[in-house]
Amino acid sequence: KKHSETIKPKKGKPLLVKLELEKKKKGGGGGGGGGTAVGGKGKLVLDSQPWANVAIPGVGKFVTPFQTALPAGKYKVTLTNPGGLKKVIKVTIGPGETVRKKVKLQ
Repeated sequence: KKHSETIKPKKGKPLLVKLELEKKKKGGGGGGGGGTAVGGKGKLVLDSQPWANVAIPGVGKFVTPFQTALPAGKYKVTLTNPGGLKKVIKVTIGPGETVRKKVKLQ
């Protein structure tokens, strides 16, 4: 559940903001689809040998090596190289998690 609020501090007064966050409990059953966000953001660091064009549906296109912040969830990542090499990997990113992948295209 998202919440946003505009806060206007009073001139000359310190602004104190207190946030309380609750961690979502993982439920059983039901698999997620590609790019299904479960809350929070994580980071994907991806490199390949040789270099590759990368497509992440619903996110964008990149060239290895790269890193990007993504909403937590499951992603289907397609790597292609103009030499005819192609590989599809699945990546799961948790909130606050950095996932590092080094992929060999063959």
